[in-house]
Amino acid sequence: WGLVSAHDAARACLHMLHRGRPGEAYFVADDHPQTAAEVLTVAARQLHLKGLPRPGLLSRWRMSASMTAAMGLSLRPRNDKLKRETGFAFEHPSLPAGLPAMLREEVPVG
Repeated sequence: WGLVSAHDAARACLHMLHRGRPGEAYFVADDHPQTAAEVLTVAARQLHLKGLPRPGLLSRWRMSASMTAAMGLSLRPRNDKLKRETGFAFEHPSLPAGLPAMLREEVPVG
């Protein structure tokens, strides 16, 4: 998953209005895409939890086998075209970098 803070996503949209090339598509994904399991582990650490709830958060959601498998999938979206062609720079380039700021309410949520 390529997660981006709402703050960086809004900044990217405004940036692209001025720097993006018409007709081009750009991925707005963080610098370190992760699987859903990795995302949940980072979030648990930031919230000072010892780990994910047992018997496991994914099973509590009662997902189908295919959805559970998809949660472990990482397509690793790349943002290098966005940065190379437009000069965009993320304030929070990864979940571990942005989540502490969000928890301190330095980054708007939603």
